[in-house]
Amino acid sequence: MLVRVTCAGIVIGTARFDRPSGLASAALYPSTGYGIAARAAQSLGDQLTHHQFWSPADGDFADVVAARWEGGRLAIQDWAGRELAASSVVVLEAPLGGRSLVQVVADFRGDSAHIGARIYAPGPHDGNRTRPAA
Repeated sequence: MLVRVTCAGIVIGTARFDRPSGLASAALYPSTGYGIAARAAQSLGDQLTHHQFWSPADGDFADVVAARWEGGRLAIQDWAGRELAASSVVVLEAPLGGRSLVQVVADFRGDSAHIGARIYAPGPHDGNRTRPAA
């Protein structure tokens, strides 16, 4: 399926997902609007350059980074302009022999896929209890 990837409502590129379901990735072909997202990503990268590692005491990495993102909401649309149901959209760019490889990753899974894993911790009665994973 051929889709448009947008940032703050501006088309930043196109991608073709073989199946827009589950956790899917595709090559992103940047359009002229791509600079908007690229500038926001560079700014965010500059903010994070002082971190050599991420401590859990600093908070959840994804939540912290999302709060610092200044580029506007990333979304995926079909060619009719209807937004597809993707709970998360991420654009990744990596240097590749003098040019860049740009990928888009989208989470098309339903809410049932986001059920937290269970972890086991010692309990007062039978030695085990379960609690949601953090």
